[in-house]
Amino acid sequence: MGTFLSKKIKTEGKYCLINFGLSVISFFYLKTLTSEIWKILPIPILFLVNGLKHLGQFRRTFRGAMGEEEAYYLLKKKFKKHIILRNIHSGRGDIDFLLIGSTGIIIIEVKNLKYPLHISKKKIRYGKSDFLFQLEYNENFVKRKLKHNRIKVPVKSFIWVLGKVRGTNPKVVTNISELKRKTFGLLRIKRKKISSIETLFN
Repeated sequence: MGTFLSKKIKTEGKYCLINFGLSVISFFYLKTLTSEIWKILPIPILFLVNGLKHLGQFRRTFRGAMGEEEAYYLLKKKFKKHIILRNIHSGRGDIDFLLIGSTGIIIIEVKNLKYPLHISKKKIRYGKSDFLFQLEYNENFVKRKLKHNRIKVPVKSFIWVLGKVRGTNPKVVTNISELKRKTFGLLRIKRKKISSIETLFN
C-alpha cells in the first residue's frame, strides 16, 4: 500500500471516530443542561453527519488501496522483467504504477469500483470523476519529464478497472491478460536507458 493511501486511510478513520465520539458526548452533556432535547439535537447531528462523511471517504479509500494491492500482486507475476514503481507524484495526485521495461514505459491507474463504469471512445467518467483527464495528465507529466532529460521511449497509459465495465475504450483494461496483450510488441529499448528512467522517477 502506498504511503499516501496509508496516511489517508488513517486520517479518515481517525476523523470518523472523533466525530462519532463527539456526537455521543455532546448529546449526553447537553442533555444535562436542558430537558428540551429538540434544542440540543442540531449539535450531535452535525457531528454525526460529519462522521458519516468521513466514514464514506474511509471506505472508498480503503477499497482503492485494496485494489492497488491486488493489481500489484498480479503485475509482479506477469511483468517480471519490468521495474515496477508505485505512487509517483505527478503534481495532481499520484500515478499508481509506472512499469519500466524493454518495451518502454507503461502507466497504470487502478480503479476498484463499486458500481459499473460507463465508457465510450471519448469518455471515461465515473460520477463526477473524469478518469480520462487524469490519465492524460499523468501521461503528459511522464512525457515532459522524459523530454526534459532527452530520453526517447514509447509511453503507454491504461486504466485498469477492477469491476464491471460497460462500453469500450482502448485505454481501459479489465484484467492482467488484456493489459499484457495491449502492451506486447512495443519498441525494444536498451538496459542502460531503462536504468536511467528508473533513476529519473525513483
